[in-house]
Amino acid sequence: MTHPAPRRTIRSAVKRLFLPLVPPILAGALLALPAGAQEEPRPLLFHTPARQAVAREPLAVEGLLVEGKRVDKVFLRFRALGEAFRTLEMEVQYGDLYRAVIPGRWVMPPAIEYHVQGVTFDGKPVPLYQSEKRPIRVRIVAEPPKAESPPAPLPREPDRPAPPAPNKPGNKPPVPPNQ
Repeated sequence: MTHPAPRRTIRSAVKRLFLPLVPPILAGALLALPAGAQEEPRPLLFHTPARQAVAREPLAVEGLLVEGKRVDKVFLRFRALGEAFRTLEMEVQYGDLYRAVIPGRWVMPPAIEYHVQGVTFDGKPVPLYQSEKRPIRVRIVAEPPKAESPPAPLPREPDRPAPPAPNKPGNKPPVPPNQ
């Protein structure tokens, strides 16, 4: 009587196939990690920057703090091009939504740069959105973009009557003629 060949588990197959490809020092480190060991997620600010802003008008910056249980305070760091960064503390609006407003006196052409930084409860800085070396840049325009005017009405066809006016208070709907 012959016995079937022993089945290999997936884990042993993975070890057999992939561990020879991994350098021995790294393989030892990978095998030494406890099964549930993971690095704690890094906090970040979910934020959509403005494409442009108007000169001498306040610029609001707001964002949602994600994985921020270790973050004590959130700061907006901004500057005009070529100047040193200035710092504003961002305020909690509600929940995890933070907001700061750059005063209009600092919003000058051609652009403003900023990044958001947090400070943990033990005083360590943590980048939340961009960084001092790679800030986001918002173009500053001299005046607000002109609103597009509504499109001109299309000319009526000569053989069609004008459409009835919309019903407004006091207007009676048209009555069809009796036939």
